[in-house]
Order: sequence, then structure tokens, then C-alpha cells
Amino acid sequence: MSGLVGTYTDPRHVILYTSDGVARHEFSIMLTAHAVGGAPTSSSESSEVPWVPRDQVTGLRMDRSMRLRIGHYLTGSGLPYIGWYRLDTADGGQDARRRGRDRAAGQVVTA
Repeated sequence: MSGLVGTYTDPRHVILYTSDGVARHEFSIMLTAHAVGGAPTSSSESSEVPWVPRDQVTGLRMDRSMRLRIGHYLTGSGLPYIGWYRLDTADGGQDARRRGRDRAAGQVVTA
């Protein structure tokens, strides 16, 4: 690992597991790393795992939450995004991106 892109959570996204009745709040951590060997390999969670040139990443089909995270990496300031986001806003997530930039810059923003 070489760095932290950010931590991501949506406080409105809660998962109820019916097997044990426990509700869990999801969060994700996005890290950067350098390959030191081996090759990308698919698994039961992925059908294809290619290396993609940086200038082609934004053309890939992906969930908007993944696009937000990758966008933070591609256009990031080097400071990690530490915060929450809601992608169901009327502005299509623009406010979430603004909150993340402001928090990464050390400013306190309330939504």
C-alpha cells in the first residue's frame, strides 16, 4: 500500500442481515498500491480483472459510488477524502463531492 484515497460511507445505507437479524452500516476504504508481482485474477466476485490505462478508466461502466471514489483518486489533491456522501441527492451527488473536497481541505462543512 502506498496511500489512502479516502473513507466512504452513506449514513442512510444500512444493511439488515436476515440470517442473524443484525443491522450493519457499510463503509469502504480506498487505498492506493503498487503491484510488485503476479497478475490480476478473477474470482467469484469478478468475471474480469484487467489493468486499465488511467486515461481509459472513466470510460468504463461502473456504479456511481465507484465513479465518485475513482474520481477522487484521479483528480485528488493528495489529501484523503474523509467523510460521508449521499448519491441520491437532486444534484446527482455534486454536493457530496463538494463536502468531500471541503473536508479534505480541512474545512468543516455541515449539510
